[in-house]
Amino acid sequence: MSDEPPVVAVALNEESYTRELLLERGEFTLCVLSMDQLDEILFLGSVSGRDVDKLSVVGWRAAQAREVGAPVLDNALGVLECRVRQTVQVDEMTLILADVVRAEVVEGTFNDRHGWDLRRVKIPLHAAGRAFVEPGRLVLADAGRFRAGKG
Repeated sequence: MSDEPPVVAVALNEESYTRELLLERGEFTLCVLSMDQLDEILFLGSVSGRDVDKLSVVGWRAAQAREVGAPVLDNALGVLECRVRQTVQVDEMTLILADVVRAEVVEGTFNDRHGWDLRRVKIPLHAAGRAFVEPGRLVLADAGRFRAGKG
């Protein structure tokens, strides 16, 4: 949304557990993940943490963020630690504007002038459903291996 001061926008369904926790705490983290984590990304984004310990299912761990009271994924390429500034309700979605209070990236993956070094990292962008876009191509994820009875 803004570079200076750094502000991000996140849209969440009004019924999501993530939205509930985020608004209750007033702060959150955004973890930037890579294309090789696509199936896990789909699973984490499509199953409620209200019912399932999602990180255990995919075999990931989280640590405590440094500036906000929210978790940080150990295997993230980058992390934005954020505090809610404003919310806007739009039909069934809540648009959350947040100030970035701390940012961290894996060394050598990002520079202040050009952003992410897309020659070194492949960052998925969510298109719709299980469809993701990598700069230059469309990729479909499959989180079926995480569903009950599969492994």
